Amino acid sequence: MADEAGYELHIVIFIRSQLDYINSRYIYSLRRFYHHQTFEQFVDDALKGRLKNEKTKRGKIERRQDVFDFWSYFQPLLKARDKGLKVSFLPFRQGDLDPFEQFIFAINLSTELSWKPCPQRHYNRSPGTRGVWLARLLSQLLKERNISPKVIENSSQIILKEEQRQLWRDPSFWGYSRKLTKKVTRHFEKNNAKFAQAAWNCSWDEAFSKSNKAEHRRRSVYTPGSIETEMRMHASAQRLLGRIMRQQSAKKSSPPKRLIDLILPNR
Repeated sequence: MADEAGYELHIVIFIRSQLDYINSRYIYSLRRFYHHQTFEQFVDDALKGRLKNEKTKRGKIERRQDVFDFWSYFQPLLKARDKGLKVSFLPFRQGDLDPFEQFIFAINLSTELSWKPCPQRHYNRSPGTRGVWLARLLSQLLKERNISPKVIENSSQIILKEEQRQLWRDPSFWGYSRKLTKKVTRHFEKNNAKFAQAAWNCSWDEAFSKSNKAEHRRRSVYTPGSIETEMRMHASAQRLLGRIMRQQSAKKSSPPKRLIDLILPNR
């Protein structure tokens, strides 16, 4: 289709180590209350090709379940590249480069051009260690009351706003113990070697520089230091739950809008 329209198609994909990618997906899914799994349970599912609360189909299209196995997942693109399609796989933050700069280099543009800075409100923020702990607790409370995350308005911002309200400045969540790090690394080791050779003509370790070694990170999680602290965290979760339940009650009690109200709201 691109050829017919006179365009040259260039597909650029960032590749993150599975350690980094699974950790990120855990935080992403938890802050949206898709589940209340422990990190260890989530990793176990990820190694089996299961993504919590993600449908197996999107319309008539079957979802791939091997999303963390890059050698398998990107076979169609690797084959298309061999046939002439322009495809670039970029190791995420290789050499500590900013991903934007990596992307700009990949499409042969200059980083010295006057690029417009991204407004801070659009930054991709993730909750810290206390936020992740609170998100899991709140997700469990929502599950107990059969409240689907799909009906919660702006669900992804609830924990982030609570962190701001509480003035929490916590380190980033990193759920791996040394044992779990080795388990995940060994699970993908063979196929990562195949993928790196096909994508970059080098080893996986060479593609991901030593400054980007996820397996060297220390575990960073939150555990309440006392019963009083845990009670305060539970109180925060109950308060957020109450707010969500009130919002749901208000939606149910509000009368449905007539078609004329939608067309002429200010008449």
